[in-house]
Amino acid sequence: MIKITSFYPFAGWLRVTQEFYEDKFIVKSKSLTFEQETEFSYDQVAEISDAYQSTSSQMTFGFWIVLMVSVAFLVACNPICANIALLRSVQIIYMCGVLLFLTGYIKGWYILLIDNDGSILTTIKQTSRNHESISQITELIKNKSNKVEEISVTAPFPNEKPVFEYIYYDASNLTKTTDRFYEKEMVGFEKGIFYERAYTIKYSELGGKQIKGAKGINFFGGFFTIFAFVFFSAAGLYRAFNILPRFIFDHTYYAFLALLALTFLLQFVKRETIGLYSKNEKLKYWAYVNRGEKEKVNKIVDFIQSRVPAENKEASPKETQ
Repeated sequence: MIKITSFYPFAGWLRVTQEFYEDKFIVKSKSLTFEQETEFSYDQVAEISDAYQSTSSQMTFGFWIVLMVSVAFLVACNPICANIALLRSVQIIYMCGVLLFLTGYIKGWYILLIDNDGSILTTIKQTSRNHESISQITELIKNKSNKVEEISVTAPFPNEKPVFEYIYYDASNLTKTTDRFYEKEMVGFEKGIFYERAYTIKYSELGGKQIKGAKGINFFGGFFTIFAFVFFSAAGLYRAFNILPRFIFDHTYYAFLALLALTFLLQFVKRETIGLYSKNEKLKYWAYVNRGEKEKVNKIVDFIQSRVPAENKEASPKETQ
C-alpha cells in the first residue's frame, strides 16, 4: 500500500489522505467542517495529468486579513493609533496577510486523476518528499488500467501537425487557452497567472449535442482580485504605516471605484460561446467564440462532428440554443 497525505491549513484545516492498494484506491478527506471517505477502482481512471496552480485558499485567507485590517483603520483609525501595542499588533497582522497572499500565488505541482467524463477523482499535491511515491502510483495505475493516458503541462501537444488550432483569452481570469484539433482527439492547454493545466478530449467520447449561446463578461475573477488586493494594501500602507502619500491612495481609491463600475457594466457585454456534450449528456468542451472567427469555429465544430461515432449522435439532439 502506498500512502500520501497532504495538508491544506487555509482550507478549513483540510487533510487529504490517499491510499493506493493493489485493486483500488481510497481518498479520505477531513476538515473542521466535514469528513469523507471515497473508494475508486483503477478502471475509473482515464487520464493522469499534472497542473501548476496557486494555493487559492491561502490567497483568500491573506486577502481577507488585509481587507479587515484596512476596514478597521478606516472606521477606527484614532483608537488604534492611540494604543501603541494595538497598533503594532495590527501592523503585524497586516504584514502577515500580505505575505500569505503573495506566497499563495507561488504555483505548486499537482497530479490529477480524471475519469472518462473529465471529472477529477482526486488531486495529489506533489512535493520533493513524495515524488518517488507518485511515480510508483502512476506505474501502478497504468498497469491496472489499459485505457489510461498521460498528459503534462510541460509538453501538452503531440509532435504531429493539428488540423485546426484555436486560441482565445479570458481577461477576467487573465488566461490564455490554446486548443489543437487532431484527427482523433483535441488537446488543450490553459495558462493563467494562477494556474496552468492541459487536457485531452477524444471525439469518440462526444455525443451529437452542442450548445451555442452568449455570456456576459464577469470580471469578478483573478483580475479583480489582484486589483482589489492592491487597493486594500494601499489603504493599509496609508493608514497602518503612514508611509504612502495621500495622492497615491486617492488615485488607487478612485481607480478601484471605476473598476467596480466597469465590472458591473461588463456583465451586460456578451461574448459568444460554444459547448459540446459527451455521450453521457455532460458538458465536455466549452470555449469563447472570438469576434471575426465564428466561421473558423463552425468549421472546427463540423470537423469534430464528422469524427463523432454515429451511435453517439443518435442518443442526443444536435444543437441547443
